[in-house]
Amino acid sequence: MKVKVLTLRWSDEAGGLDDGQLEAFMEGHVVLEVAEHFFIHDKQPTLVLTLSYRDEAPEDARARNGSAKAGTTRTDPRKGMDQVERARYDALRLWRNPASGPSCSLNSPWPCSRPS
Repeated sequence: MKVKVLTLRWSDEAGGLDDGQLEAFMEGHVVLEVAEHFFIHDKQPTLVLTLSYRDEAPEDARARNGSAKAGTTRTDPRKGMDQVERARYDALRLWRNPASGPSCSLNSPWPCSRPS
């Protein structure tokens, strides 16, 4: 996972925060998490974004743009993850999959027991 910090400043021309650099960054990257901090600097609204991201694989870009062929096989979501991210992903799937099975109760506020 990579991290990028962007500063978006108020633009009178746009009538809001200038998000051009964010849009440019989104081309070719998949944002996984965003943390934001809004403040006023020199009487100008400013938004700082901390983005956790990964580089976008070419097949991700085709799927996002709707150019992937119908009926193609799914790609492995672990592709492009480092060893730590892959271990977290696998642990989350092991934790999540039993909860989605038929043993869940719809009447309980805590419908599924999670393995510890």
